[in-house]
Amino acid sequence: MHIQAVSRTDVGNKRSINEDCVYSPNDSFVWVVADGMGGHSAGDIASKIICDTFAYYASNTPAPPTLFNLAEFVLHCIEHANSEVRKHMKKELLGTMGSTVAAITISNGFGLVSWVGDSRAYSYRNGTLTCLTQDHSFVQELLKAGEITDDEVKNHPARNIITRAVGVDDSITADLQVFVPEVGDVYLLCSDGLYNTATDLGTILAELTDNPSLDDMADQLMDIALAEDADDNVSFILLRVSA
Repeated sequence: MHIQAVSRTDVGNKRSINEDCVYSPNDSFVWVVADGMGGHSAGDIASKIICDTFAYYASNTPAPPTLFNLAEFVLHCIEHANSEVRKHMKKELLGTMGSTVAAITISNGFGLVSWVGDSRAYSYRNGTLTCLTQDHSFVQELLKAGEITDDEVKNHPARNIITRAVGVDDSITADLQVFVPEVGDVYLLCSDGLYNTATDLGTILAELTDNPSLDDMADQLMDIALAEDADDNVSFILLRVSA
């Protein structure tokens, strides 16, 4: 399988700094989106630490041969990034610093999504959009408990509160989801700035995936998000699987 990757990141229409970071090489087995929190010199650094950690280990590690090795790789990267963010926070005496992360790894016919927080991964296959992640957020806990509905999630006053993030605690637990990639699949990694703005992603991708150029798809997707008056940073990676 060949994986083509393109990425976009934008400060959005209302923020002054971009706290998102993406790692999106074309010749790798791992792709990452991180959404920092904590303000200038905190959130942006936390998300960069995560992407730099993945980049370092990916460049010094052969493509993992088994699904177990894939899981071992991503968990090691996330745990190491958590430690590095904590070190920086203590060194600079920062009170709040952290970041979400969502990563896709593909190797030897296996795929693995790993995430912490509310950055997401989606698969688009045969006209169907599927979310591969489940937010670590306060509203997701309310939804699981049956206290609110799907429609209430979108406008809930606490929808931006996340329950898990890299750098917040000394230890970190990432969730994992296995998938089997197929030729023709499109995968989307994104920060909440995209899916909270371009809310009908299924329809949008249905209109975009006929485009043979992944770069054009990415440009159009970003244009749609910014046209909706994005009030947060908008970052995403599009991956297309070909023979």
